[in-house]
Amino acid sequence: MQVYLAVALTDLIIFFITFFVMYRAGESNLSNGLCALLGISGSIGYVMSSMVSGKVVNQKNCKSLLLVSSLTGTILCLIMLFSTNYLFNLLLLFVFSAANGLFFNAFQSFMRNSSSRGKLMKIICMYTIAWSGGISLGYLASGSLYKLGPYALSIIVILSGAWVLWIFRKDSSIEANKETEDYAFSKNVMFVWIGWIIIAVVTFVERSILVFFPVFCAQKNIGPFYASLPLFLMMFGQGVFSIYFIKNTRLFYNKNVIILANIAAAIVMLSVWLFPSYLVYIIGFILLGLYGSFTYFSAVFYANNHFENRSLNVGINETIVGMSSITGVAISYIWMKALPGPDSIYLGCALLLIILVFVILFFPVKSRVNIRKVC
Repeated sequence: MQVYLAVALTDLIIFFITFFVMYRAGESNLSNGLCALLGISGSIGYVMSSMVSGKVVNQKNCKSLLLVSSLTGTILCLIMLFSTNYLFNLLLLFVFSAANGLFFNAFQSFMRNSSSRGKLMKIICMYTIAWSGGISLGYLASGSLYKLGPYALSIIVILSGAWVLWIFRKDSSIEANKETEDYAFSKNVMFVWIGWIIIAVVTFVERSILVFFPVFCAQKNIGPFYASLPLFLMMFGQGVFSIYFIKNTRLFYNKNVIILANIAAAIVMLSVWLFPSYLVYIIGFILLGLYGSFTYFSAVFYANNHFENRSLNVGINETIVGMSSITGVAISYIWMKALPGPDSIYLGCALLLIILVFVILFFPVKSRVNIRKVC
């Protein structure tokens, strides 16, 4: 479906400008604290937008909201390419991310109503591939073309934004599909809560890396392409690996699998901290992408598969993503001040993942719920 291409293009635009702004900040010798504020500013806008969107977005208005948020995001992205004023960029990132929060809440409203409940796994897989693939290509394109300057880069933004608007303007499926009830929902609210917890942690970890890694590379005079490559591989792997879950549904509603996934992710982050090198970054980030694929997929699935409050559940999901982005960047900066050296953020991420293992271990839910009842 073309609408998933629109999601990929939207994320391409978002992280195209994110890499550009953060690498330019590091190149301009801005302090890590000022760079952290850039990342936090956008996340605040995303949180505020998601809190409102969870209550107002529905199938009837989602197409209009998709068009408005896409157009707004494209225009703001173009302005940021040319703006070198730090305070103005803080404001632009705030409004830009607010528009993005509205976009993704509106799209998930369409997504969960676009097919029968029996196809929910496939729909979420397509969504995960779309947004993860878009992020990966956004980083790679921005890193590869960074030195061409804002005029050349603006062409990519304009073409991508126009394509997104054309898709949403022409695709009648966004309005044609109605809510269907031919599929049994899960009534186990505990896994919705688990989904919120794990999406908070994975966002904390990934956003810390996505924000600070380009800055560190610029500070170390590592070229923009090489700075973007590990991030591209992480997000690309995250998208592709989601295909695996369509035929392996027994991995979901299984507390033991969640615990093992977080133990593996903690080991990866500890390895990146202990053996920092460009090759280790590439391998570690790819493995982290596989963890992210499972975690994000799980959280989106649990929120959309619960028998009530699905729109609100998704709004909470996206709000948590924004809040974790804020805390991830802020706490990582504080952590780096306490333990000098940029690689210390990987130790902090590993410790958080270890804490999560114990939280899930003692969470009041059975180790396994009968998956056949819910997917």
